[in-house]
Amino acid sequence: MPIIVNKNGMADVGAGFRIGPLLLGSNTLFTNLFRKNVNRADAYIALRWVPIKKSDPNGGGIFHMRKRQLRCPANQ
Repeated sequence: MPIIVNKNGMADVGAGFRIGPLLLGSNTLFTNLFRKNVNRADAYIALRWVPIKKSDPNGGGIFHMRKRQLRCPANQ
């Protein structure tokens, strides 16, 4: 839920929704619902690109073993 203070010092409250990789939303949705005169409106749409990486045979993650890295003797 985006909450923004605009240049006039007033708060704008909106909503955003995610449907899979698609993001839809507005920063002034709820603010405009409760006003008699709507003087501005906005909307946004985004598509997230998340590449699928090939699996790492060494386990992956941040603690994976590098090629030619020796194991700690205390852990053996």
